[in-house]
Amino acid sequence: MTEGAGLGPNKRWYLERFDPPKEAPFPVEEYRERWSRTRAAMQEAGVDCLIASTPESMCYLTGYAAEWYQGNGPRDWVPGSCVALHVDHDEPIQFDDPEEVTLIRFTSVASDVRIGPGLGWEMLDFVVGELAALGWLRGTVGVERRTARPRPDVAAYLDAALERAGARVLDATGVARGVRRRKSARELAVVREAQRVADVGLAAAREAMAPGVTELEVYGEMIRAMAAAGGEVAAIPLPVLSGYRASTVHGLASRRRIEPGDIVNVDVCGVVARYHANTARCFSIGEPSPAVREAVAHVTGAVAVVAEVLRPGLPARELLGTVERYYREVGLLGDEWWIGGYELGIAFPPDWVGDRFYELGTDPGEEALLPGDVWNYEANFYLPEGKGLALCINTFAVEEERAGFLQATPPDLVVIEA
Repeated sequence: MTEGAGLGPNKRWYLERFDPPKEAPFPVEEYRERWSRTRAAMQEAGVDCLIASTPESMCYLTGYAAEWYQGNGPRDWVPGSCVALHVDHDEPIQFDDPEEVTLIRFTSVASDVRIGPGLGWEMLDFVVGELAALGWLRGTVGVERRTARPRPDVAAYLDAALERAGARVLDATGVARGVRRRKSARELAVVREAQRVADVGLAAAREAMAPGVTELEVYGEMIRAMAAAGGEVAAIPLPVLSGYRASTVHGLASRRRIEPGDIVNVDVCGVVARYHANTARCFSIGEPSPAVREAVAHVTGAVAVVAEVLRPGLPARELLGTVERYYREVGLLGDEWWIGGYELGIAFPPDWVGDRFYELGTDPGEEALLPGDVWNYEANFYLPEGKGLALCINTFAVEEERAGFLQATPPDLVVIEA
């Protein structure tokens, strides 16, 4: 609430009487199961109280989703909102700024919501004071640190305040992320819907792509189509990269006009209820040379090879060994940009890359594909004749009895009439 301002009748109505319908993407039963699993993971890790401050964790535990989390901005606008869960209590507590009361009411399932004094440093003191009064700080408090939120100065302030209150503070990022890895049947259904949106986006990109059209125009049509299909804003800007710009994976769509002879790469995530499904495809403006076409065919041919071996419990070592043999046999090994994959799920800007990964050239240890997992498989290779890269990315889900790719869009090179 603005310091020194009176509470006008309109504001009072919203803060005290506004009762919108809930928009949380899952029933309360789903969240109760998440609280139970999180508490079990906390107990195993020796964490008495978890303070979840990342957007992903807050969303996972309550459904809460916002477009701003004070990641940057004025020094004294402090990201103090969070969700706290105690190992001995069934339900979490949500803390936030007064001006987010209405947003919480229609996005969050939390029944215990505590509104602090605002965006200043005193918000952190409020959170610590409330938890101390409940006795939740008499032991080990886990905080999220391998994250973009909270920023380092806020993390240091919070750690010091917790320690003064008698808590022993440790990094529990792995606890929060680890619970999110194994997705329920409801979550997997949402991931499939996100993949449907990604396929819509790729179809729109194909339809918009032509000589003289800018990368940004293709990007805009892709975003429009995915929004019309129910898709949300992705946690990373979606690249559309043509011509000489196709030699990178992480460039941004630009004002460059697509030309005959270009290779164009499009990397998209469909997003539903903040769950991401990642797919990338390679396009050619006009028929490419036989050497380029053959190279792209070898890149995309690995999708069928991977699909054959995917199964619940598949060791990452076996998956990597399979694709390494394939790429060596077709003569691509050595020209890779990256071969591997990473976990996908709930994500907010600035990143959709999850906690776990596997990659060629790194020993994955005992990592395996477990029921409830969602990963992507990514293989990007430099092309002959200076044509840039061929991107090929697909998402797969692992269930109890099966595992498989989700995309409807074939992985093959798409040739656009020049």
